[in-house]
Formats: sequence, structure tokens, C-alpha cells
Amino acid sequence: MNTTSSTIAPQEFYRSDLIFRRPGVPVTVQRTTTFGTCVHGHEFAELVFVLGGTGGHWLAGRTHDLARGDYFLLCGRQTHAYAKTRGVQVVNVLIHDTFMRRHRDELRKLRGYRLLFTGDTPRTPHAPSASRPLRPLAEAELQACLRLLEAMEQEARQADEGSALVLGALLLNLLVTVCRFAVAAPRRKTQSGRTNLAKAVALLDTDYAADVRLEALAEIACLSVRSLLRHFKAATGLTPVQYLTRVRIGHACDLLRETDTPVHDVAASCGFRDSNYFSLTFHRLAGLTPSAFRRRAAGRTAQSREG
Repeated sequence: MNTTSSTIAPQEFYRSDLIFRRPGVPVTVQRTTTFGTCVHGHEFAELVFVLGGTGGHWLAGRTHDLARGDYFLLCGRQTHAYAKTRGVQVVNVLIHDTFMRRHRDELRKLRGYRLLFTGDTPRTPHAPSASRPLRPLAEAELQACLRLLEAMEQEARQADEGSALVLGALLLNLLVTVCRFAVAAPRRKTQSGRTNLAKAVALLDTDYAADVRLEALAEIACLSVRSLLRHFKAATGLTPVQYLTRVRIGHACDLLRETDTPVHDVAASCGFRDSNYFSLTFHRLAGLTPSAFRRRAAGRTAQSREG
């Protein structure tokens, strides 16, 4: 089912400082049953669990039907909305961008994270569209996640000494649990196929600067090229080329933010042979030129130090 942004109310944007009011606490859990149709985005990541009801979730120009057991991770600055909801109940896990950045490298090692949660730097607007799992969570899996969420809610209410540490540990537990469920499957054949696809995704994550041929990815995934394209799009919401481009831009954002490497060298180290094409692609996905992105990142760093 498809829709367009013209049918959705104007866009809003939610800042982290309005959500995370307790110093050092990296997560907020919200249970929601009321939804507007406003397209919105936020500076932080949002892990969503659907508990029931019917309706649609609008993202990147398409609307996906919601069902109990659905879960998805929305990365910072992705715009999305809910449409025609009836009795929908969700749990939103709002995750501070600094937490995701701190644990990014370890999370990338998880097959489930690489397969499902392709946008792993929530602060950057280049992050690819949130992916849906190949199947909803089974009831036992959903209940396991809910137990962790309830523990997080209880810890947040108590606000005892060390709560920030406990909440961070529970959040990591939840993320790892979801990633494990993402690669689990009731049938061995499905699990094997998903694992092979995860290997292809991992190759793009690690060898992003190299020229990777579709035939090589298909061989790793034990699929034909045609089947690879179909399964890859179903798992990530992107084609392999789109996914690789976003991985490259993600690493470029890191280099622009954290180093003084010249833009043309950043382009080359991230797999772009033409620096002009790199700048055009960066602007298309990030909304800024590489130089403007670097200036804005430097300004935010200076403000945080002053604060």
C-alpha cells in the first residue's frame, strides 16, 4: 500500500533536549495509543514495538500495515507518520544519539543489527530507511522484550542512585535480544537463508570502499542475482547499491565530523572515485554539502563543550 507526503500533515521535529531531561539517562520508554497524522522526525533513535490494533506506518513514501509483533528502528532525522490507526498500541523506546554512537562498533558486529537495523548512526540524516523484520516477533519473543521494557520502566520510576547505569545495561540487553530474534527463525531453511544474506550485508559494511559486484554478493548469499535483489530489498528496504551508498556516506560523515581530512580524501577513502559525484551524493542524502556538514558538526561540538 502506497501513499505520499501530500496526504500527511506538515512536518514536525523533536529535539533531544526536550525528551532526555535526566542527565546521563540514555533512554525513555513511552507507551502510546493516540496517534496524529503529522510527519515528524527527531534527533534520537526510536525502537518501536507494536502490541496490537490496525493501521499504517508511513515511511519514505510508503505505508506498511501494522500488526502485533512488528518492530522497527527509526534513526535520527528520518521522517515518518502513522495513518488510519484503530486501536493501535505501541511501545516507543527513545534512545539518545550519544548512546548509539558509543556502542555503534559493537552493535555492527551483530548479524541481526547488520541485517535489519542498517541506519546505525542516529544523528546523521543520511541513515537509510528503517527496515521491517522478515517476520513479526513470535509471542514468546515479544513477551521477552516486554519484560525488559517493564524492567526499564520500573527503574526509571525509582530513579535511584546508579539508575542511568542500570537503564543503559537494560537497553543494551534489549537491543541485543531484538537482534538475536531478527536472525532466529522457526524453520532451519529460513534461518540459513537469512544468515547468508546477513553475510552479504556484512561484506558491504566492512568492504564499503571496494568495488563490490552483485555477482559476488549473490554468491556469498547463495542466491541468484535476481533473488538477491528481491531478498535484500525485503530485508533492508534498499537495493544493494543504495545500501552501500548509505554506508559510504555514513563513514564519510564520521570522517568529516571527527577528522580534518580534506573532502577529496574523505571521498576516496569511502569508495568514491569522483569527488564531485561524492559531493552531489552527500548533499542528496545528508541535505548539506560535505563542507557545510563539517562546519555544522564543529559548531555543535563547540556548543556542547561550552555547555
